Formats: sequence, C-alpha cells, structure tokens
Amino acid sequence: MPEDSREIEIALLIRSGRPREVADWVAALAAVGGYRLVPRASQAIRDRYVDTPDRLLRRHRAGLRVREVDGRRLLTLKGERRRGAPGEPADRMEVELPWSAAALARVLEVLATLGVALPAPVAGVDDGDPFAALAAIGLEVVQDRSNRRRVRDVVAREEDGGPALAELVVDSVRYAFHGREALHHEVEVEAKAHCDPALLREVAGALRERFPGELVPWPHSKQATGAALEALLGGPEADSLTGPGGDLEPEAYDRIARFLDEPMDAAR
Repeated sequence: MPEDSREIEIALLIRSGRPREVADWVAALAAVGGYRLVPRASQAIRDRYVDTPDRLLRRHRAGLRVREVDGRRLLTLKGERRRGAPGEPADRMEVELPWSAAALARVLEVLATLGVALPAPVAGVDDGDPFAALAAIGLEVVQDRSNRRRVRDVVAREEDGGPALAELVVDSVRYAFHGREALHHEVEVEAKAHCDPALLREVAGALRERFPGELVPWPHSKQATGAALEALLGGPEADSLTGPGGDLEPEAYDRIARFLDEPMDAAR
C-alpha cells in the first residue's frame, strides 16, 4: 500500500459453529461473483499495537502497530474507520512504511494532525528495534496477536493474467488475554488502487450468497475486536466465549458487538 492512502474494504465475519471449515472452503474457491481468485503465498503475520498508558490513541480513534510479515517490519497508522450501511465498504486513512526512524517521524507528524501530540523521537533511534524507540516516547504494547492469512487476487474472469482489481484474504486471528486464547475468523475484500467500490459489494454479496448465515458483515476492526476480547476474557463468563480449539462461538460476537457499541467505548 502507498505511504499515505485510504484503506477501502468490506469485512465479513465467519459466524459459524464450524468456522475453520468455512474458512477453508472460502480459501479453496477459484472464482466468485464473476471474478477469478488467483492464489498468492499465505502469510504468517504478527501485529503488535501500541498506545500510551492512558490510551490516548484509542481515544482519538487511531491505531498504531508494528507488523512482522515475510521477514519485514512495517509501521502502520490507521485512522478512524468510517462505516457505511451493513455490507457497504468501510474506509479509513492508512500510513504504512517499512520500520525506520524516518517512518516513526512521519507517523508522529500524521498523529499530530489527528490531535495526538507525542514526544519527538530520541536522537539515534535504532532502526532495528522499534519497541525500544516506541517505549522512549511513551508507547507500550497493548495488543499482540498472530494471524494466518490466505491471500487471493481478485481478477476479471476474461482477463487471463490481468491485473488484480481487489484482494480477498481469509484471516484466522489468534488473540491471547488473561491466560486464555481466542481464535477469530473473517474474510476481507479490499480494493486495489482505482478499484470501483461496487466490485467489493459484488464479491462480498456473492460470498454471502454462497455461505448464507455463515458470512455476515462485521463493522469492527481486528484491533477493536481484540479490545473487546481483552475485557470479556477477563470477565466471569469467559468460558462461554470459545468452543473446542479456542474458536469464538457465534454468540460471542453478540457480546463483542454490545461491548463495542457502548457509547463511552472508543475502541470501535
């Protein structure tokens, strides 16, 4: 993704008593909605989100993370997610750069425009150790999650070898809080540059028709979902959230949504 851009996507929750099977079936599709799905290499991703001890970024609806993928470290800042009607694309600002002192300086500039003022990086920031540099300006890890991502390019059916119009990913995200683990499964359809949002609606709609009741619109980011799980997994009904293997039960998402829809919560 370019340095400064807008992320435009539709996220579909796999809400099912058999989420792993549904994830595998989606990943096995060769076509959907009149488009071909071209497999790319799967990814093992680790995301660590940082914030101030008083959660200043969260209160400003911003998310800052260090992503480790394919031997690289990326620094990513995301703004508030602008949600449309259910099933419509959501979009938000995104700045993503390979980790470096210069990348941190750029992200701090953008945060300042969002009303988040953080100290300037200390002199001699180590390009190889992002967390020491982030700690030096008052940021701590608040969420650490892993993700098995299966990636497909969405290509026009008649264009053999044509350009990718969008990207479809099947994510299996593992959260760990309070000595417990929870596995969340979702599908995202994200626009490439100059992609018509109507394509996202078409692909997501075709997927929902293919898996009725098991793929449903999910308006909350992975970071927000994790913030809710951090609270709920520390509560008295934590055992009822997950089933065998740690997969989130379908009813768990009702509780997550209620938590995130509370007016005083800024994690959405």
